[in-house]
This record gives sequence, C-alpha cells and structure tokens, in this order.
Amino acid sequence: MNPTPLRTVAAEVHRTLRPPSLSLPSVRLLDRTSEQVVAVTGPAGAGKTTTLQTLAARICEDALNHRAPNRIAVYVDLATMAPAGIPTADQIREHVLDAVAGARAKLETVLGGETSCLFLFDSIDEMSVAWPPGHVVGNLRRLVEEIRRFLSPGGPRFRAVIAVRDTFPMPPEVPATAVAPLSYRQQRRLVTTLAHRRALRHLRAGAPDVAARPLSLRLWQENMDRRPVAPVEMYDLLGTTVAARLGSVVPVPRTSRKVQAIAAEVAAVLTRWQGPAIRTPRADVMAIVCRSTSFTEKEVADTVRCLENANLVVAARPRSISFAHRSFRDFFAARWLATNHPGLELSPYLTDLRWRDAMLLALRASPGR
Repeated sequence: MNPTPLRTVAAEVHRTLRPPSLSLPSVRLLDRTSEQVVAVTGPAGAGKTTTLQTLAARICEDALNHRAPNRIAVYVDLATMAPAGIPTADQIREHVLDAVAGARAKLETVLGGETSCLFLFDSIDEMSVAWPPGHVVGNLRRLVEEIRRFLSPGGPRFRAVIAVRDTFPMPPEVPATAVAPLSYRQQRRLVTTLAHRRALRHLRAGAPDVAARPLSLRLWQENMDRRPVAPVEMYDLLGTTVAARLGSVVPVPRTSRKVQAIAAEVAAVLTRWQGPAIRTPRADVMAIVCRSTSFTEKEVADTVRCLENANLVVAARPRSISFAHRSFRDFFAARWLATNHPGLELSPYLTDLRWRDAMLLALRASPGR
C-alpha cells in the first residue's frame, strides 16, 4: 500500500496528542500484548489517558520514522459519541474515522489495507454516565462485544485497548492491566524546576500516592509554585488548586465562594446526568441549577464563564459543559454532598458508581460527619 495515507494519519495523531515523553511500563506492556481487546485500569488521575496517548504517539512516531511503515495507532475518546446507549460496531467505526481531524478519508484507506491498527478507546466511564446503575455490568459486556465486531474485519491486524476506572466491573474474558505508578525517574521528568525536584524526595517519603500519579503530581507542582508547602491529600490538593485558579479570575473572596457553591450544583447535575457526559447541553444544566436553587440564570452563566477562565471547565465546547478533568467534577460533587448530606438519603449514592469517587472525597473531607 502507498504509505502516504498512513504517514498522513500518523502525523495528525502525533501532532494532536503530544503527550509527555515518558517510558511508562504500562505502555510497553500494552504494546506487546497479542490480545484482541485488553483493558487498562486505574483510579482517577492514575495516568490512563496519559498511557493511551503516549502509546498512540509512540506508534505513530515510529510510523513516521520508518521507511516502510505498516502499523498505526488511533486514540479515540468515546465520551464524545452522540448515542446515549451502547454504540453499535458501525457507529464505533464512524467515530473512529472522525477521531483523526482532517484525515478521515486517509484513515479509511489505511483501515481498508494491510496495516496493523491499534485502537485506544478512552473515557468509557464517562460514556457510562448514561447507563442506569444496575445495567453497568451488562452494558460493559455489550460494549466490548460491539468493539470486537468493529475489529473483526481486520482480523489479527486490529486490536483495541480500553481505559476504565478500577472500580468498573470489566467482563472476565477481557484481560486487564493496572496503570503502573510513576517511577522516580518518570517523576523527575515531570517535575520541571530544581526547587520542586528537591522537594520531590520529601513528597515521595510522605505521600507516595501523590507522587505516583500524573494528575496529583501536576497539581502538587501547581501548588508549590504558590507556596513553600503543598497539601498531600487529594481533596486538599484539588481544593487549593480550585481556590487559586478561581482567585486569579475572581479576586473577591465572597464572590469566589458563590462561584464554588454554584459549581457544586453544576457538578451534581452532571454526575446525575442521564446522557453523554461531554455532550451535556449547557442550557439544560443551567436551567436545572436555576430551578433547584435560588441562583439566577445570570449568576449561573457568570459562574460557568469564571470556571472556563480558570481552566476548570472546558471552554472549547460553548454548547455543552464538562469539567477539565473528571477529578474536578468529583471534587465539586463532593462539596455538594458535604453541604447537602443532612437532607439526603445516602444509600443510593453509596451504590451508584457515578457518585463513588465524589463520595470518597466527601468522606475524606469530613470524616467526622
């Protein structure tokens, strides 16, 4: 096959992702597996997305540097799919073709040739927001079956890796690999200043879990830029990060508290939302918040703009709303639980996977209650 379409796709994937240059054990392991479908699992912020994007970028970089490339990788964000239910194999194929911006025709040519393709499916837990809690296990199995149907035309040339949180009950027939914690060398590559590298040894000794995850390590650095000592509990790290980011765009403390209160209501709506997580209509979310609280439409709209300016909400989606990372949504949902728990029946929240991480954060924030 003419390598031009393959190189075009590889160049676009590599240009779009640009993950940190890390030698991750999970990447090497996933790259070598011969399984048709394998899962990579881990808690929030453990580096599942980083692992998938690093693997995709590495394979595409090899394709660009090889004289006769015959392998490609495509990173696919399932949370941006329109269907609220389980997508069919045909719908998955259409979404994969749209995953590489501006190269749909080239990718279709690649898939129809003899090239080996690795598809890296992310955000299944975001897609599952639309699933009733009691149907998660069955829906996961159906989704894996549809992914296998999508892969079947390529035979052994097509393989898939799917990323899910470690709380999700994956079908037993799908092998799972946990995201490996960051090594000391990897942590030093992510820590950018000499002062932070000196403090890293103390962080590794006092809070190894924070140092071992890409997200918490980035938040720790962000906090260290502002103060000599940063929190080491995830809830506190998220809280100080939120307060500092909002403080840069909302200088009045009382206004900042109102913004955080409205953000908690937004997070609660998004956590309960029965629809695709990243395509949640902004107008609908704002209307629900206004109906269930005393906040006005203008106050809610101003809050969303503040969250965008503070890089807590994705600003590139003006008609929908989603937090920049699931952990920020869980943080604000935890604030909502901590504020409203006296009037709540907590049993449904304890058994609903959508609320699990927010509930854990809320318990850590107020263990006495």
